Amino acid sequence: MRIENGELRIYLKKLVTGQLSIVNCLKGQSLIELLIAIGLSAILIPALFAGIAASREGRAQESQRLEAAILYREAQEAARSVREKNWNTFATNGTYHPVISGSEWSLVAGSEAISGYTRQIVIADAQRNSSGQIVSNGGTADSSTKKLTITVSWTTPFTSKVETTNYYQRYLGNNAFTDASDTDFAGGAFTNTEISGTGQAADVRLTQSAGAGGEYGNKFRVESTSAIGTMTSANTKTALRFTAQESKTVNAIRVYLHSEVGTSPNYRYGIQQDTTGLPSGTYLCSNILTATSAGWKTISLTGCPVLTSGNVYHIVVQYNSGTVSGSRYVALRRSAPLNNLYPKTNNPDPNANTLFATNLTNWTTQGFQPIYELDFSDATYEGNPYESNLEVAVFGTTVIGEKFTYTGTTQNATSISFYARKQGTPAGSLDFVFGAVGGSQTTCTLASSGVATSFGWITCNFASPVSLTQGTAYRIYLKSSSSASGNDYRIWRLVNTNAANYNSINYDGTNSVYTVSTNGGSSWTDTNVNWDIGGFKFTISGTTTYSANGTFESHTSGSFDAGAAAAFNNIIWTATVPAGTTLQLQAAVSNCSNGTTNPPTCSSGTWDYFGSDGVSGTFFPSSGAIPLSRISGRYVRYKATFTSNGSATPTLNDVSINYSP
Repeated sequence: MRIENGELRIYLKKLVTGQLSIVNCLKGQSLIELLIAIGLSAILIPALFAGIAASREGRAQESQRLEAAILYREAQEAARSVREKNWNTFATNGTYHPVISGSEWSLVAGSEAISGYTRQIVIADAQRNSSGQIVSNGGTADSSTKKLTITVSWTTPFTSKVETTNYYQRYLGNNAFTDASDTDFAGGAFTNTEISGTGQAADVRLTQSAGAGGEYGNKFRVESTSAIGTMTSANTKTALRFTAQESKTVNAIRVYLHSEVGTSPNYRYGIQQDTTGLPSGTYLCSNILTATSAGWKTISLTGCPVLTSGNVYHIVVQYNSGTVSGSRYVALRRSAPLNNLYPKTNNPDPNANTLFATNLTNWTTQGFQPIYELDFSDATYEGNPYESNLEVAVFGTTVIGEKFTYTGTTQNATSISFYARKQGTPAGSLDFVFGAVGGSQTTCTLASSGVATSFGWITCNFASPVSLTQGTAYRIYLKSSSSASGNDYRIWRLVNTNAANYNSINYDGTNSVYTVSTNGGSSWTDTNVNWDIGGFKFTISGTTTYSANGTFESHTSGSFDAGAAAAFNNIIWTATVPAGTTLQLQAAVSNCSNGTTNPPTCSSGTWDYFGSDGVSGTFFPSSGAIPLSRISGRYVRYKATFTSNGSATPTLNDVSINYSP
């Protein structure tokens, strides 16, 4: 081996013995090896030390990440626990950290330092686009969804963090309220609409226009009476809302005291105008009265302006002076159901209602029938005189009905209906008997199986139409000769005080009276001019014409109460909508039971009805989601708007509003 041209070269020689031998230069070889070793060391040693250092630091960082992950998962479970316990407590934007409170998690404002780590939960609004998809910005805040960013951070040996973003929805234990029966619908307000049918078969539909078919009879009912509210403090008020039937001057009002307790103080009674369904707060005329007993009370008035027919007014009662307490007070009477009818004529009065306030201004509309009388200066009267009722039985030789003189244009009736029920198991069928007084009779029979044990409208169709002739006196009554007391048929008797003023404003005045026979109809007692049958009607044949439009507003007795703040998610309904008709719904959500818009005072504004776009005054053309901007509140109502070409009516069969507590 030798160096040639700067290169180390090795040569092999073949010895005489045939073996190869290597001839090298030991001094040159050592130099080269040294150079190679130095070069390799310069490359490998720094990398080796760096690897050792990185390995030591990586083990520390991995340990910190594992500890941070545990803290993160703990925060995540704490947030979920608080969400499920109370959404309204959970869903407040801000920065929080989890804390054990007793045996439960809670979220406390601010971040926390824990063993060298900083942990925080940031709650913010989640936004959705018009398709309902979550977007980072530019959408509408969804009050049922919150964006949670959970962060656990540390600074040694390097600044680092574990962070995730999650979306939490309101606890999905959804509930719903549903209106599907006549009892459900009865608490609403009707304008040119009415309930048809009973039980789960009931619906709301447009009324038939007078004069072209329709119904004739007394649909006004009283099934129970109760106190509007006990006026046990100076802050309580009572109101009776009504639509004026006549444009006349009032010189007295009469109200019925359900109770007068102790030595009651004196109260102010008077008339106020209506402002969006509530009393205006200013008396048109008033006077004070100190009552000493229950029953009808007359309050004389002076200086009253002429009431305007068709306008809405309130009789308002409030504390005036004297000692008032839980043992010294009065309470006015109301009746149920709310008929939305003026009893004498059965004309619609969609505004009739009772209201009560416990703090002078926070009125609650109750959904009950007001009992009152207006005395006019021309010695005529107006109002609802029926202060009580009685369930009476038809069986054996006891037959009960109504005697009346028909005053309308001569028409034909195809059926007769009574609001009735059966008690026990009657042995006989139920006969509907109709005829002119002293003339021939027509009997229509309904089997016992066709009558329910709870009150409702029952109808019998005449084999051929019967005539109602103007000026003719008739009797319509129920009979069940084979039935006995206790297993019989029941109807309602309406009762007012037997005095000329009250008798003049009960159903059809003295032209229609309660009639009863205890010998199967051989002789009759027709002298009880202060009694009427509560619930009978003829169906008049002819070309039926329905009202061109009408509305139904649910829960005017105070609206549906979810019990706490909730999210109202969807409104769903079923309906029949014939050609030439329409039916659309609106919803209104509020944090005030009276629909006002300034909680917690709840003293201004009214129910704000909106449609599928969330805009006031628009409609839901079909079932669907309630807009995100409108879902939050405690109370909800819906309003149905009907239209018709006159030949048919849409029917609202049921409504359900889904909500998340």
